[in-house]
Amino acid sequence: MDVTTFSRTILALGYYITMDKPPSRIKSLRLPNEPFLQSNGYKPAPLDLVAITLTPKMEELVDQLAENTHNLWAKERIQQGWTYGLNEVINFFSIYWYVLLMFIIFIYVGILKT
Repeated sequence: MDVTTFSRTILALGYYITMDKPPSRIKSLRLPNEPFLQSNGYKPAPLDLVAITLTPKMEELVDQLAENTHNLWAKERIQQGWTYGLNEVINFFSIYWYVLLMFIIFIYVGILKT
């Protein structure tokens, strides 16, 4: 869900967004270079939210946002042709090649161990 949709969902649920002074200066987490530093020099800097607590009303909002996010995800998948439940067509040849591949892997691993 993009930020705009997220914000619109908050408003549609009857909440409003205000700007308050944060409890204290919120710092970014210091992540180690490995494995976070990317080849282009980017390293994520998420906010350290340990000191932030949510009110019961905010917890309710989180649940509603999670439910809406899931519904949006499901809508997109259904538009892509997904359906509920197992929908794969399994035929003899796909099972045969899978079993053959597993057999070859087990033989290869057995050779490496000896």
